Amino acid sequence: MDNKSKFSYFWQNVVESNDSAFEGEISKFMNFFCELLEIDRVYSEQGDGFYISYLDMSSIQMKVSETTPFFVARISTVDEYEINNLFLKVKSKIYENNFQSHVCFITVIGTASYFKTLCKDSLLDLAVLDKNSINQVAESQKPKSAFIRICKEQINVQRLSPYEIVDPVVGRMFYGRKEEMKKLVNREDINFVITGCRKVGKSSLILNAYNQIRKEANTFPLFVDCYAYKTIDGFVKQVVTRLEIRELRRMTIDKFHDFLRRMKNKYKKRITFILDEADGLLANDKNYGWTLFNILSAAHGEGYCRLIITGYRTVFEESRNLNSPIYRFLEPIRVHDLDHDSAIALITQPIRDMGILFQDTGKIIDEIIKQTSRQPNLIQFICKKLVEIESKRNTNLIMYNDLLEVEKSSEYRHYITDTFIINTTPIEALTVYCMVNYVEFTLKDIDEELLKKEIFLKINELELICTILEMANVLHKIDGKYRFSNPALPKILKEDYDMDFMIRKLSMEVKQNDQGKPGNR
Repeated sequence: MDNKSKFSYFWQNVVESNDSAFEGEISKFMNFFCELLEIDRVYSEQGDGFYISYLDMSSIQMKVSETTPFFVARISTVDEYEINNLFLKVKSKIYENNFQSHVCFITVIGTASYFKTLCKDSLLDLAVLDKNSINQVAESQKPKSAFIRICKEQINVQRLSPYEIVDPVVGRMFYGRKEEMKKLVNREDINFVITGCRKVGKSSLILNAYNQIRKEANTFPLFVDCYAYKTIDGFVKQVVTRLEIRELRRMTIDKFHDFLRRMKNKYKKRITFILDEADGLLANDKNYGWTLFNILSAAHGEGYCRLIITGYRTVFEESRNLNSPIYRFLEPIRVHDLDHDSAIALITQPIRDMGILFQDTGKIIDEIIKQTSRQPNLIQFICKKLVEIESKRNTNLIMYNDLLEVEKSSEYRHYITDTFIINTTPIEALTVYCMVNYVEFTLKDIDEELLKKEIFLKINELELICTILEMANVLHKIDGKYRFSNPALPKILKEDYDMDFMIRKLSMEVKQNDQGKPGNR
């Protein structure tokens, strides 16, 4: 049968099913729907008056996730009071699971008009799919595009925009990093330490690697956000809780190595620890003579576990420290900007999938590449704002002047400067302020500018500052000379800040911090 015939068959079975057969027929229908959109059903459950499936919709370029709620409700009444009660039950379930900030979907079996009105009047992002709309998806040569078009008719396009500037991205919105992904997923006997500045995409990389490793099932992956577990004790308790909670009461650090041996036997495979934001944990462990990471190193050597960790400053410094276990048993991966093709795909594909066109594609792409230097966080920010501008006109067209409007906006300027501030120490920030009038410069030029401010640094300290600024995507080096990675940064700094004041204050702060040696604050 073709998709249209399959839809008619499954839909009719649902409509005609009695209460005892309803859940089974809905399950068959949802399997068809997932097959149609090429997505996976994670799990399902029966609610009070409705059936709910959680779908992995991360392959669809909208603001949906790998656990997107999809409700199915049968309405066999025209009584608005009863319909309203059903809607309140669905709404309560959404709030109960904290899905109110996500797009949710509801298929209505029966009369959907009043239910649609309730959804439209709510403050939630709800798309109602009735018989006619799902039939349109089934008939389309491009079901995903038809599905997105139907959603756009009910939800403002800026709410559907998949561009993300806060949380990590997974699934179809994850672009590039192919070589890094291959290493993390395929080289199962190697430990990796991933460094890069904040917002560059480290968390997105390891989350996508985690999902892939979980599917491959050759090791048992355990993802831990170490920002919340910065002490040895806190980390060990979290790991034991998730692997074998019955051992938590008697667990101490001296028993942790043997615990990992037993977990390898329990799960019949080595444990892959994927540790995000590990700077605080490393700093704490270093204070205790690397107790934890020496255990993890020994456990890896005996085949019990494997490590993938990410971080910024502390992780980077320890990955260069010859006396650190991070240097000895983890292979470094540095996360920078996207490759050219991936950057273009990130700009164009999600917007095209939402049914929006660029008026002058080449000109807009070139300008975004120029302004962002292919940094994914900046591309995401600009494209998100372009979609917001278009949504106010609802013309399905983005123009070059829209891009200029974004670049001139205070939001964009603040985003660039805020990202710069959170990624730099006073001496690094001072270096940048001192060089804003240069198109390109050398270590000698930097040193001369700092000497004018009575800041005296050794050559290795100068080199480390520049290395960290490269890692932070502030500078890039070509043929021994440095340039600003983002040409907008020095321009915005000069226009929005008092240069003399900033340089004077930063110079004073650096001098108070023992000449502002890299790593001090």
